[in-house]
This record gives sequence, C-alpha cells and structure tokens, in this order.
Amino acid sequence: MKSISITSILRKCLICLYVLAFFTALNGCTDDDGDVAGPVVVEDPLSPAPSVTTTLSGLVLDEEGNPLSGVRVTAHGETATTDAEGSFRLQDVQVPGNRCVISAGKEGYFTSVRAEVPRKEKETRVNVYLQRATTTHTIDAMAGGTATLANGSKVEIPTSGLVTESGDVYEGEVNMSVLYQDPSAAGFGAVVAGGDMMARRTDESSTILYSYGILRVLLTGSDGEKLQLAAGKPSTLTVAIPESQLTTAPQTIPLWYFDEEEGVWQEEGSATRQGDKYIGTVKHFTDWNCDDPKEFATIIGRVVDCRGEALNQGDIYVGQSTNDLSNGIEIDNDGPGAEQIGFEKRVPAGMPLMVMVAPPLTIPPLTTPNEKFRWVLVPVPPLAPGQVYDVGTIKPDPCPSIASGKFKTKQGDKVKYLSMKVVNGGGHLSLIKYAFPVKVADADASFTANYLAANATYTLQVITESGLNVTKTFSTAAAGETVDLGIIDLSGPELVAVAGIVHCHNAPIANATVEAAWAGGSASTTTDASGTYEVLVPATTAGTITITHEDKTGTTGFQAPASGGASAGPLNMCETTTETGVNSFVIDGDGYANTTKVISLSPYPNSFIYYNRDAAVSTLTIHDVSGNQEVAITFLGNALGEAEKSGTTGARITLKTGNNSVHYFAGLSMEGTDLDVRVTRYDAVGGLVEGTFSGTFMSQSGNPVTIKEGKFSVIRFNDLSGACGGFCM
Repeated sequence: MKSISITSILRKCLICLYVLAFFTALNGCTDDDGDVAGPVVVEDPLSPAPSVTTTLSGLVLDEEGNPLSGVRVTAHGETATTDAEGSFRLQDVQVPGNRCVISAGKEGYFTSVRAEVPRKEKETRVNVYLQRATTTHTIDAMAGGTATLANGSKVEIPTSGLVTESGDVYEGEVNMSVLYQDPSAAGFGAVVAGGDMMARRTDESSTILYSYGILRVLLTGSDGEKLQLAAGKPSTLTVAIPESQLTTAPQTIPLWYFDEEEGVWQEEGSATRQGDKYIGTVKHFTDWNCDDPKEFATIIGRVVDCRGEALNQGDIYVGQSTNDLSNGIEIDNDGPGAEQIGFEKRVPAGMPLMVMVAPPLTIPPLTTPNEKFRWVLVPVPPLAPGQVYDVGTIKPDPCPSIASGKFKTKQGDKVKYLSMKVVNGGGHLSLIKYAFPVKVADADASFTANYLAANATYTLQVITESGLNVTKTFSTAAAGETVDLGIIDLSGPELVAVAGIVHCHNAPIANATVEAAWAGGSASTTTDASGTYEVLVPATTAGTITITHEDKTGTTGFQAPASGGASAGPLNMCETTTETGVNSFVIDGDGYANTTKVISLSPYPNSFIYYNRDAAVSTLTIHDVSGNQEVAITFLGNALGEAEKSGTTGARITLKTGNNSVHYFAGLSMEGTDLDVRVTRYDAVGGLVEGTFSGTFMSQSGNPVTIKEGKFSVIRFNDLSGACGGFCM
C-alpha cells in the first residue's frame, strides 16, 4: 500500500481517501507492501491471561497538549503522581499479558482510563489526555431539571432523584458537568475511555465498538460530594449523532457504560433513534456510549527510517474512522531486521479506517488543526471479521534524524538505563516533553536512536548499575542524517555512599526525591519509609544534595571521602513554627561572680529534648549559636513538677573561651554535687518542654560552682525505644 504525505490539504483529502479505500476494498492490494491475510482466529483480549512484568510510563496532558502535574496515576495496584512535566513511571508492574489498564485522575477533570497491550520485560508507554470537568449547568436536586448542550444532547434529572455516595437523598444545589464526545472529531481516540473500544456484552462475550456519540456526566453537590441517581429514578439521555454518521446510524443501538474498575465498556440497555439523536434511559451516571458492536479485525505494519531500517521506537495512530487520527499505539521493533513486527492494532471490522504516522517525536495537541502537521496517511478498506491487514512499510515525513554511540564502563559495571529528552525543538511543533528510554545493546553497550527530530537539541542521561548518573547534551543533524556521539566514558572514579535522613518536624518523609549533583554528573534516589536515603557519588567529590517532596524543596552540601562513606545529616523539610522561650542560668564560683549566662538557642534540631521510654528518663541538649555554651540535662520521667533524682540523672554545662573548654557536672552519683529540676511544661512531640534547674556543680578540675535561676525551653523530639529500633518515628 503506498503511503500519502499530507500537509495543509489533509481535511480536503479525506473524501478522496474514502474513495481510495473503497476501490482498494473492491480490487484488493496490488502493491507488494500491502498483502492482505485471510481470516484468522482472533484471541479474546478480555479473557484472563498470564501476568507479565512491564514498566508503565508516559505523559498526562490537557486537551491543549500542556503537561499536567499532580495527577494520580494508578495501574494494577501501583500508584504514581505526575511531576512538573506531566510524566509518570511505574516500575516493574505485574499486569495481564494481553491488556493492562492505566487510570489518571485530578481534581477538576474527568478521570481518564487507557488500555494498552503490555511489552513484556520492557517499557510500555502511554500518553493520557484529561478533559476538564467544567460545571455546565446548575439545578435544584428536589425540582430536577435538564442540561442541554449546544448540539441538542441532553441529560434529564428526575425530581428528588439524586443520592450521595452513602445512599442519603440529596436536597441541595447540583453542579452538572456534561461533556459530549464527538466520534467524528480528530481527537476522539485520544480521549475516549479505554482507548481501544473493547467491550463486554450482556452474554459476557467480547466485542469492539464503533461509536455514534458519548455523553460524560459528573454530578457534585454544593460541598463537592459526588452524586448518583437514586434507585427507581432513571435519567433520560439524548445523544446527538454526528452528521457524517447519519447514513450508517442504525434505528436501535445498544447503550454502553464505562466500567472504570475493569477498564471496559459494559452493555446495559439500548437507545432509539429519533431523527439525528439517540434517546435512552440510564440508571446511573458515568460515560454513556451509543455504540454498534463489531467483530474484530487486525492491522499490522512496519515503520522505517530513510535507510529502510525499522524504527526501534515511536508511535503510530489508528482511529475508529478516517477522521480519527489521535489514538496512538507504540511501535515495538526489537526483533531482527526485516522480521520485525512494527505494530499491531485490533480494529472493528466492516469500517474504513486510517493508519497515520506523525513526524518524528511529535504528539499533536487535540485542539490544534491537523493541517499543521505533515501526517503520512495510509487508508485501510473495510476489513472482514478476523482479517489481518498488512499496510506494509511506512516512512515518516520528514525522515527521522539518528544518534548513535557506545558506552565504556568499568569492569563489573554496566548500563542500567538510558534516556533522551528534547531541550530545544529547533522550531518543530509539539515535540514530546518527557524523557524517553533508549535501548542499549547488551553485547557491546552500543545504542542507536533512529526516530529523532532533526536539528534539535537533546540531553542524554545514562545510569549504571553501580549508581553512576551522567548527562550529555547533543544536537541532531539534518533529516535522515546520523550524528555519532562516539564512546561515552563511564569508567570514572570509585563511588562512595553519602547518607542522610529527611523529616518534617521529626516525622520521616518517605518517597522524597533525592538528587546529588557535582561537577560533571549527578545521581538520584528516593527516601525509604524511615526517611533515610543513600546515594553513590564519586570519591573526594564535593557537591549539593537537593531534596524535593510535593511542594517542598531543601538542599544540603556534601563532601565525599576517599573511601568509606559520609553523612549529609538530617534535613527538616518544614519550617519550625514553635517558638522557644528563655534559656539561661546564673553561675557563681571558679572565677564567676553571680554571672548570668543567656543562651542564644541554636535552632531545632540542634537543640531539643527526647524521652527514653525504656529507661523512663528525659534528656535535653541546649546549644548556643556561638558554640561557646552548652547545657545537657537528664532527669527522670516526663511529668510536671519536681523531677525525682537517681544515680543515672544529672547535668553537664560546657563553657568555652577561645580554645579552652571547661565542663561542670552535677548528679550522676558524683560526691559534693546536687541537681534540682522542676518541669513546668511537657508538650507532645513537636511542642515545648520547659522548666528550671539549679544545684551545686563541680568542674573537671574539682572546683565547685553554684548554678541558680536556670531556665530551659526546647522543642520535643521523638521518643527513643528499643521497640522502635531507635527513635519512634
């Protein structure tokens, strides 16, 4: 089948493509690239299949193609949140081998669900578009009402017909978000629930759908609570039929709702055609679809660069009609040479379709006219049930640019992950904004990326199994040309571990992103459940550790030793809002004459108190910001009032002058000393512990001093206990 390069005349050519598809169906494929296989048995894609492991990654976008951050992405029990660039990654997920389901949700948007055929032991990429759930109508729940869209589609709410999720009758104001999805629109395939139009009939058989219109309905109360139809209170839906589909729209059509849990359309009820509308009743709200069930057919093909080599990565698009050019599927070209199967797509039989290949690394936004992009289109005639249709070999327009290279690693190390990311598109429209993986050959650590946009700038990031993380910037050459990046040396210095702990007011922060950066490289990891992390950096290197979690960012420096490891210490990601009181004492003796010492408190967590549950003692440490004064006190219990004394309780005061430090001790069974502690305040963790202290202290030289009018006010840290394995976080 010959491919067709389309620019600004795309829309005008669609009618011609229909004609071409019609004649192809009559005459068969005469081109040697377009052999048509006969009917085959099609495996049920909704039947149970053995699990496989895959890494799910991709991008979440709005309808304008802008990345959406903070989107919750779930798939088969695993969850991730999109970053500032809208990207997500779920590593090594166990999924059914024939079909996995990814769900993405964010406040203010309709939930989007996409189904993909997973790539076993590889990366399965999927781009998800979210549609805004804007309030289109407001009604009174008790009076009911009708929401009518501009194309005549309607949602009728019966009187006193809504309940909350707990089943209680709702009587207040109702905010209705009603959205019509046009199956003849160019962006339909990117936003339709499921994406692959897989459905289950009432007899439990599987089918693939051909849509004549969808209504998305979301109802919320005045406080944002979700609402549903009450039992025995059905709603009447009116769904507009696109003008281009009026000639094929049947008189009666099944109704289908989208099951977000299973990721499939479920048959429930039917609708009757009245003019250019379908009308039917439903018992609950979700996405409702007027669809004609079809049998399966399959389209296969290969996409190659201008050398004739199969692209080893990228996307092609197949929609439910010749207008729908937005439903992308991933190219899977890891096989040898001409035996590679580039793509495979299950489609409805009996309808003309279109295969589209976009320019390299292009993801067109749904709201941008397709005429702006140089599609390569291959029309597909109506296929027989079970037929496998080979569209042959397709070349993108313009030709992809190519980058290649090879890695040199130290003995025992190897490349774990390689990715590239566009940093300057060089004038290209809608290039992907996320980092995409690049396959590295196990045999010689070489790589070839033959699907890049020409004359653009990229960053290459490589991570080795030893933890080395190296980035490199490069630019591609003209379309169809190759840039050789040569040998990239990863056999650098020995690596040592830098460790630390991340917390918020003593509460550990798990899953925080930790990035260590130094001249010429970086390494990253995440904190564990106890807030701790360990990252490998080159020996003797100095650098900065940046930690991010949700909307918080913190930094700390490090100096790696020549061997062993180093500590970056604790990092509090939250500002301490608790204000401490006065910390001071009066000392008399050993050269001091009733001298008042005021401690300018070095802030938490340098000065703090904790309670040892096992020993039933409290220990506080007070540091002066100058480093010249310090008080440490241990007393029994954590109750208010006079603290009991024992041989294990006591205090130490350190006073430093120049390079000389003098320590004064009291209690701890030392003869000639005495310590009195009175507790006036003992808050929960994160609050204050305050009190007074006084007594007779002895220097390390045996000189007695009197301490009086002592005051302490410090923030309480977490309790210590062997049952917690240390501090009870």
